[in-house]
Amino acid sequence: MTLNVSEQAQPQASKALSGTQKAPLFYWDGIRDEEGAGLQRAIYSLVSPHDPNSAIKVSCLDRPLPLFSDLVCRCFVVRFDSEDRSCHYFIVDSSHPQYGQVCAAYDDSFRALPSIDGIKAMPKRRVSLAKATGSDEVAA
Repeated sequence: MTLNVSEQAQPQASKALSGTQKAPLFYWDGIRDEEGAGLQRAIYSLVSPHDPNSAIKVSCLDRPLPLFSDLVCRCFVVRFDSEDRSCHYFIVDSSHPQYGQVCAAYDDSFRALPSIDGIKAMPKRRVSLAKATGSDEVAA
């Protein structure tokens, strides 16, 4: 019998949540090992099939060759994905003790995005039509 990713990490995560070990904190834009610690930038995406109990993929965004902290690696089975921007990731399914926190961070990541109306209201960037002259002056 093979265990899925979250089942493999379950013992470490259970210890973390029981207070015998620290557990990472999930935010809309990443993960922290504790309050005030450095942010490990991450993105969240649903794993198929997309339903209310979908597993969530958490991918590290930092470069070069993004790595999660030792704490994250102890609580989750972190894998390397060479096809998906060459980053490290882990998958959290509904059986994992921290699934609720990861779900909340996933939901918050969408709330942090600007609405369509907000995007339309943003000032448009003007592209300079100045010709390159080889100097600091702008051609007329």
